[in-house]
Amino acid sequence: MSAVHRDLDLLFEYGIVEYEAEGSRKRPRLKHEHVFVEPVV
Repeated sequence: MSAVHRDLDLLFEYGIVEYEAEGSRKRPRLKHEHVFVEPVV
């Protein structure tokens, strides 16, 4: 499994991306218009 695939799966688990079906493929897209990321201190 590639690093990109793992990252997309994690973003999907956190509800940041969703997948759109395109034939036999699935295409990731952002679920929200804005995503804010705060640094952990």
